[in-house]
Amino acid sequence: MDFHRYSYTIGAHFVPAIEYGDVTGLTEGEALALENFLADLPGIGAFGHWSWGEGEEFALDEVGGYFGQCIRAEYLQPVGGGKC
Repeated sequence: MDFHRYSYTIGAHFVPAIEYGDVTGLTEGEALALENFLADLPGIGAFGHWSWGEGEEFALDEVGGYFGQCIRAEYLQPVGGGKC
């Protein structure tokens, strides 16, 4: 199966919210920033899958716009919108 691959650097504290929908550890501003980030992902209405990199690094978080402990992430969307 072929995938469209989109790479991001995401704050490690956002991973549970992205993976499980659990925003309880986020501030109201962080939850809003995440909601906006996810809404802007290409093809987010289609089936897709997140793949998380190994380890963390100090980098610019593309969700919140701040420097902090981040993880490399890849959003995989099947070409043609099929299921992963």
